[in-house]
Amino acid sequence: MFQFKLIAGISLLFSLNVTAQTILLQTDFESGIPAAYTSINYDGLTPAPVVSTYVDAWNAVINPTDPTDTVAGSTSYFSPIGKADRWLITPQLVLGSFGNYLNWEARSQDASYPDDYLVLLSTTGTSKTDFKDTIGNIQGEYAAWTTRSISLTDKGFDDSTVYIAFVNRTNNGFKLYLDDIQVSSNDPLAVKSMTTDAIRIYPNPTTGIIHIEAKGFKSITLLDLQGKNLERIMDNTNLDLSGFPSGIYILEIESQTGVYRRSITKF
Repeated sequence: MFQFKLIAGISLLFSLNVTAQTILLQTDFESGIPAAYTSINYDGLTPAPVVSTYVDAWNAVINPTDPTDTVAGSTSYFSPIGKADRWLITPQLVLGSFGNYLNWEARSQDASYPDDYLVLLSTTGTSKTDFKDTIGNIQGEYAAWTTRSISLTDKGFDDSTVYIAFVNRTNNGFKLYLDDIQVSSNDPLAVKSMTTDAIRIYPNPTTGIIHIEAKGFKSITLLDLQGKNLERIMDNTNLDLSGFPSGIYILEIESQTGVYRRSITKF
């Protein structure tokens, strides 16, 4: 799990001064599904007896890989068989003018019955018809905890008021889990953004080497989510993450015209 896992429940507008990063939303479900979230069952189907405790669209359940941990769970195993349409919607979020990211962890219970889900975004409200933007479409989530990240800045939602929905849309699957949902923003007063067309980072996610194409860069720094400087390179554009734990990191590229930050995922 993420290193910030120890912060329980939901936190709004918690400033990390070291990296000029603002945490807009952080949820680990240790105290259940936060009241600020909206959970909606649009399918109206009856869970099969083996998952009969999944009475709501999304439920606070025990992490199947860690009995001391609580996560959000949803089922798509129904009697009779049907397709899930189960929504978990964040509270309203006011995104910053630069560097907005959505991070979370997810897994399916059973690799033989992997679950599919959408990540949707609304700028108007929490009704089903408000969610006009699909920012993520995960088909067959892995049966091991997987860290995922979406740049809301790259999707064009800087300076926006948004809601984000995780929607279980599996046809005859089993169980889907979510944990450690985080939305963060960089402080635009602390760093000037480079134009994204001057940057190319690949592969992302990675299991080892990251290749960085950056015009006129001065330095490249790898940071963790707490702002700790893990590694800095000055003379090449390859970064080896094979010795680092799996998780999300921030890559900070400094050039003569400004600084560009991008989240990267290490498997």
